[in-house]
Amino acid sequence: MKNPCLLGIVVLLSACNSSELAVEAKDAAQNCESHFAKSVQPELDYCRTCHVPGGVSDVPEGQRFMLREEPAEDYARLRNSWETLGRNDNGPSPILTMSSGTDARAHSGGDPWPTDSEAYKAMELQLQGFEDPQTCPG
Repeated sequence: MKNPCLLGIVVLLSACNSSELAVEAKDAAQNCESHFAKSVQPELDYCRTCHVPGGVSDVPEGQRFMLREEPAEDYARLRNSWETLGRNDNGPSPILTMSSGTDARAHSGGDPWPTDSEAYKAMELQLQGFEDPQTCPG
């Protein structure tokens, strides 16, 4: 090693950078949760009428997107459903396409979130935030 001081400086600087990145990641995650609570969760009440155990959507196909009567688990259940339904890997998630009437299959609950609606846009941001928390509004 030619210059141990230089190595020490590099290590210290990289430690500062990594702690800043950790703070940014934590802030981004909090932004996603805040966005969810403010803009997405209220829209899930419509979904909750069917997508709960014992509801109309409690069938094999509908069980890929399930909530509970109590909204306390909505964030985790939405994320789990998004992952089960294939994330955003093949275009918009079925969570968006089914609720907006843009999926090849009909949604028995109608089209409550047209693509130009605030509910659609809020959910779209949320699902993008699951992929990359930096995209959540903050």
